[in-house]
Amino acid sequence: MRGVGPLAGATACTWLLILFTMIPALPSTAAHHTGTVKPMGISVNETITLPMNNWTAYQTDLQSTDRLVIDVRVLSGSAVDVYVVPSGGLAAYRSDQAIGFSYYEAYENSSQTHDVFSRVSGTVFVIVDNVDLSAAQPTGNVTVRVGLGPEPPGPIPWLVVAVCGIGFGAAIAVGITLSLRQRKQRRALAPPPPPPPPPPP
Repeated sequence: MRGVGPLAGATACTWLLILFTMIPALPSTAAHHTGTVKPMGISVNETITLPMNNWTAYQTDLQSTDRLVIDVRVLSGSAVDVYVVPSGGLAAYRSDQAIGFSYYEAYENSSQTHDVFSRVSGTVFVIVDNVDLSAAQPTGNVTVRVGLGPEPPGPIPWLVVAVCGIGFGAAIAVGITLSLRQRKQRRALAPPPPPPPPPPP
C-alpha cells in the first residue's frame, strides 16, 4: 500500500479547498418575508406600497364590546391577504420556520376586504400581506388603501323616531286637554256676579 506523506496530505487538502469554492453558495437563512408593525391609534386611513414578500401589521387594543371596521382595497397590483391575529399569532407569522400561525380572521387572496371584527378583547394585529407563503400569490409591488377604525354609531331607526314623536305629541295633547278642562271647571265654580242695585225712589 502506498502511504501518504505530509506533502501528499497537504496537496489533498488544497484540492478539497478548491472543490468547496466551486460549490454554489447555499441560500441565506435570513427571513424570506419582512415587514413592519405600526400602532393603529384611534384609526388608520392611509395608502401603502408593499414590495413583494413584504407585509405591514397594525396594532390595537380592543375591549370585548369594541367593533373594528376593516377596509382594505388594492389600488394597483395583485390580490393580498389580510389577517387579524393575536400577539402569539404575529410571532409565528413573522417566522419562516413556523408551520402555521393562529388567527382570529383571515381574508385571503382578495382585492377588496370590508368587514367588522368584534367579540375579542386584548391586543390584536391586522396584517396586510403581500407574501407568497400565504394564499395570495403576489407578482410584484402592490399599492393598498388601508382603513381601520371603530365602527361609527348607527342612525336611530325611523320607526323608533316615529314612535317617540307620536308619544311626545300625545303627551302634549293630553296636557293641553287637561289644562283646558281645569280652566272650564274654575270658570263654572266661580260665584255669580252681584245683582244690580235697586232703582232710586
